[in-house]
Amino acid sequence: MKSISVIVPTYNSIKFVHRLFSTLMPLLNYSSIEVLFIDDGSSDSTFDLLSSWALNYQNVYAFKKTNGGVSSSRNFGISRAKGEWIYFVDSDDEVDFNNFINIIKYLSSEIDLLQFSYTKLEDDRSQFISLRQLNKVTLNHYNLKNFRNSVWCYIFRRQVILDNNLQFNVSYKYAEDMDFILRYMNFMNGKITCLNVSGYNYIIRKGSVMSMDFDMLKILQHWSVVENILTDSIIPFISFRANCNLLKFTIYRIYNSHYTENELKNLQKKYRKLLFVNKMFFLYSCLNILLFFALFSIKGSVKFVNFLKKYL
Repeated sequence: MKSISVIVPTYNSIKFVHRLFSTLMPLLNYSSIEVLFIDDGSSDSTFDLLSSWALNYQNVYAFKKTNGGVSSSRNFGISRAKGEWIYFVDSDDEVDFNNFINIIKYLSSEIDLLQFSYTKLEDDRSQFISLRQLNKVTLNHYNLKNFRNSVWCYIFRRQVILDNNLQFNVSYKYAEDMDFILRYMNFMNGKITCLNVSGYNYIIRKGSVMSMDFDMLKILQHWSVVENILTDSIIPFISFRANCNLLKFTIYRIYNSHYTENELKNLQKKYRKLLFVNKMFFLYSCLNILLFFALFSIKGSVKFVNFLKKYL
């Protein structure tokens, strides 16, 4: 069994973390797996509960730090991790233990990144989010449709993180996962394996951060990540198509959000330079979006063209 550090940030998580821990408990039978709970200054009894688990299980560790956000907690966990591999888990979700045990068998010296599918749970509905199965492929052969913005879809090699001083950007509140994953991919030398097996249950609860509609801050932070990626020459692996998909995603989010004309104008003005510096990416993205609307709605196509005329 490969040595793995499971890093779990918590903050006032007393309502959910017990459910998560019940799905992690079978992993504790393996001495090569450690679980690190990083409490981000909870004001409830979360840390007391974590401490009790740490006392009862020799491979469970509980740390408490001053409040700094989930990125800060993950960075703290990286600095304390000892495993060859690192896996990040959110405290209000679940690990699918039976599948996860089979998934980690694919960790090997040839790969630097292991990706797998997940199941989205909302109310009484469940949705399996599939991947295209890939075995030990290079980044050049990585299927971009497989890319996911959440770190809990991946298991990372710790040495790649340490050698390149990779950390989560604490200034991001919404796009920190995408930023970390892409920068990790840039520095890795090994291959990627993608498994079309669900190893994680992503639970959407009313009022959670990811269940809310996109607001201006989320848009700006995703833009910031895209801007850094498009203009950063040290990330050569990201292909033309990848750039277009990232830009298309962001443009679509802006178009599909409910903002005033002034807000949209200011937002587009802020990134006008980026759009024109990357004119080919932008034009390709617009054509893709227009094709999408043309297939489903002529009215939508007209609206999007008018949008481009107004704000670009």
